[in-house]
Amino acid sequence: MVPRSAAAAFDAFDPQGEPARPELRPATGSHGVALTFETFEPASAADAPVRVRPAEDVLLRVIDGLVRLTVAEDDRVLGIGDEVIIAAGTAHRLTAVAGRGRIVMGFRPAARGA
Repeated sequence: MVPRSAAAAFDAFDPQGEPARPELRPATGSHGVALTFETFEPASAADAPVRVRPAEDVLLRVIDGLVRLTVAEDDRVLGIGDEVIIAAGTAHRLTAVAGRGRIVMGFRPAARGA
């Protein structure tokens, strides 16, 4: 569990006041897994963009707030520490439920022949 004060460290801005967008690349010992952090504001599931990663599985972990994951007609509300694996090619939407929601996602090549 990440304390709220620690989660605030993910809010970084560049000199022009825009949110910082660091270059994403896997670490040497990550076995090909790349990590990214995202922050969401509350919105309806219908307003959230559809996401699909055709060649990668996604491990999603909530690090702050409540996040709604919608897959097809199934909604699931995830809290701090909750994790979900989204299979490659699965269309889904993510939104915050109340206040900001923050997640960390790991991407790995999809399992073959399963």
